[in-house]
Amino acid sequence: MAASYNAKYLGVKTGTPIWEARRMLPKEKSYFFPPDIPYYSSISEKLMNILRYYSEAIEVFSIDEAFCCVS
Repeated sequence: MAASYNAKYLGVKTGTPIWEARRMLPKEKSYFFPPDIPYYSSISEKLMNILRYYSEAIEVFSIDEAFCCVS
C-alpha cells in the first residue's frame, strides 16, 4: 500500500504487487507489515459516518477516499 522513500528510489511504485516489491528490494533491509483489514474497515466506516454527519452530498470512492460537499 505504501512505500518508503528508499523503496521508491529503488523503483517500487504505488500499486506495485508485494511479490514484485519483495523481489526488487534487499531482503536484509526490507520490512513488510501485514494489513489489519478489520481495523482499517472500522476506521473507514467511522470516517464516512463523520462525513455523512456534516454533508448529505457524499460519494464514497474507496475504503479510504470520499468526496463530499461542505459548502
